[in-house]
Amino acid sequence: MARHIQKTGAKRVQTKEKKRMNRLIAIVLILAGMLTAEANEPVDLNLLNHLSLGANAGTTGFGADLAFPVTRFLQFQAGFSAMPQFTSNHNLDLNASDYRSAEGTRVYIPADKIALQGKLHMMNGKVLVNFYPIPVSGFHLTVGAFFGKSEVIDVYNRESGALMYITEANQEIERANAILSAQGYEEQDYLGVTLGDYLLVPNESGDVKATFKTKGTRLYVGLGTGRAVPKRRVGVKFDIGCMLWGKPEITCNDIVLHDGDWDGKGAKVLRIMSKMSVYPCLNLRLCGRIF
Repeated sequence: MARHIQKTGAKRVQTKEKKRMNRLIAIVLILAGMLTAEANEPVDLNLLNHLSLGANAGTTGFGADLAFPVTRFLQFQAGFSAMPQFTSNHNLDLNASDYRSAEGTRVYIPADKIALQGKLHMMNGKVLVNFYPIPVSGFHLTVGAFFGKSEVIDVYNRESGALMYITEANQEIERANAILSAQGYEEQDYLGVTLGDYLLVPNESGDVKATFKTKGTRLYVGLGTGRAVPKRRVGVKFDIGCMLWGKPEITCNDIVLHDGDWDGKGAKVLRIMSKMSVYPCLNLRLCGRIF
């Protein structure tokens, strides 16, 4: 009797295992069929199946761009932006009002200031890739690059050759120093504008030009909300990030100014500008889907 009971229990165990095996085989066959059917279906990569046109406004200026999806997670964006080229006028004080000629007489300068004009250049092309970690959400991370002229700010005299009187005065001072120093006179300083430990003087043509330069290609990283290619016909995209343009270079008449030239009085602006290796970016984009 015991043997009969033991054999019956073994048959029940075998029956349960067989049912489990059959279920497992059925599940595998179903999954295999689904995968085969999926493989036979064309894969939609969302590549160029939509295109949007956008208008931008922000700290990089005003601009326009085109965008298209690459996958459900990536959208490509390319275009341009430009800041209005506004100018500002400045009058900088000369470091002296007169000088002694080679004959020993006093010569007075006709003006006590140098009139200069500043202009901002901010025109860039851009190529950006927007990554959407959650495709159903508008939150995105953006990487890419802006590229344009390396000169960002120029400061120069408004009229060509307008500072020739200073150039001629410095030539006379050089001649006078060579003569008068032999007679026991103290050497005179050249005329110009003192910026820290640097003396800003016009060149031989009576012109002066200072330039703030950065890298021509500037990497960009940022994040925001909204889609480059909207799901509906019209959409809004907002981004915050920074443009990495490296350590700036400041030149005067093609001579590079170094950190040591900015320690003195009057060089506060140069000190601040020299540390601006990152340019903050805020951008609002209104876009419409073309197809």
